[in-house]
Amino acid sequence: MALRGKSVSIGVEVSDTSVRVAELEWAKGPRLRRLETYELDGEPGSNSSDLDLAAWQGVWQRVFPPSGRKKRKLHVAVPNRWTVIRQLGLPDFSDEELRSVIEFQLQHNIHLPFDEVTFDFVRCPREEAAGEAGTDAETSLILVAADKQLVAPLVESLRHSGVRPISVDIHPLAVYRLLRRFHGGLPQTFLFMEVNGDVADMHVFHQGLLYLTRQFPLPVPATDVSAGMFDNLNQIGVEIERTMNFFRYSLNQRGVEFAQLLIAVPEGATSEWSALEGQLGIPCEIMSLSSLIRSHVSFSRKVTIRPDDPFLHDYAAAIGLALREV
Repeated sequence: MALRGKSVSIGVEVSDTSVRVAELEWAKGPRLRRLETYELDGEPGSNSSDLDLAAWQGVWQRVFPPSGRKKRKLHVAVPNRWTVIRQLGLPDFSDEELRSVIEFQLQHNIHLPFDEVTFDFVRCPREEAAGEAGTDAETSLILVAADKQLVAPLVESLRHSGVRPISVDIHPLAVYRLLRRFHGGLPQTFLFMEVNGDVADMHVFHQGLLYLTRQFPLPVPATDVSAGMFDNLNQIGVEIERTMNFFRYSLNQRGVEFAQLLIAVPEGATSEWSALEGQLGIPCEIMSLSSLIRSHVSFSRKVTIRPDDPFLHDYAAAIGLALREV
């Protein structure tokens, strides 16, 4: 659905230590009205996992001005560590019946690191479900479960602050929405690796669904050319192969082949990442999320983060969330 006139969509990504906000409107294409980061170090606990309802309300008072709050549509992403992704094989019931079955399984059979759980699920494509479950009487689905004790006060505080949270998402799905909208020709099955600082976040997408996400440390920072990144690529390649093997064998996807490894690196990072193609035996594309944003989204004059800002890529998830309404 395309926005028209003065309608504005807002994406908010919550991390451990900050909140990033992107406001987007439609003006002959998507146009950014706002990109801002609000640090949480002034709040009690100084970590998003420690904030209660009152503390979150204090955050939103800084983020959203009082005027026009109730007219704002907002999509929010929570930190990955608040969530768990699982693939399940269950009887081929209706969605309502499946929800009841999942609730029972979460209480008795599925062990998660949360005392209270909120969840959602999506069915895998039918041919995928048949291969996973082995019978037409069963279906395969992706379950995304989150810590309710962390998500509930966040969502409730937004409502108390006068804005309307439409959806709760996670970072890799928000960035995937940006890729799907602006990066042409995404394959059916691919790995997407986000490199930032001294860590890499690895995501596995298959048939438009997120099956797996994990983080691992880098031997040296991505932008440290002098450290000889090439000498450490073998270790990074091993981590990528572990991810591929977990998807194939632990998630019973033995017949699935990866078509591409898409690596998002900060601008100025070494180009030696392309050597992973030879090690892994799959095509690799090195890309910049900042460049992707600049090429497809315009900036209004009042946006404080300009197109050439070296940290523009940090807003990829927030922009992807805002794109849900465009």
